[in-house]
Amino acid sequence: MAPSHGIDCFLDAIAAINSQLAVIEKRLKARHKAGAQSRRVATIPGIRLIGATAFAARVNGQRLSAPLFCRAGVRTKARIT
Repeated sequence: MAPSHGIDCFLDAIAAINSQLAVIEKRLKARHKAGAQSRRVATIPGIRLIGATAFAARVNGQRLSAPLFCRAGVRTKARIT
């Protein structure tokens, strides 16, 4: 086994993760664009796409955040349900 084989495996994994994140980001952007509340929250300094979408989902009682972030392997400091 050549040393570059191990590096190729890591590079393939990174590429796969990046493509999954692109899909998730596209879904978040669509949900954010469709939600007036999410767009309003995003006007607060320091609040961006993920924060605004998660807040709007939490306030509206939707279960958007946890399954979406868990599939991506994202860990957050705040507990998202």
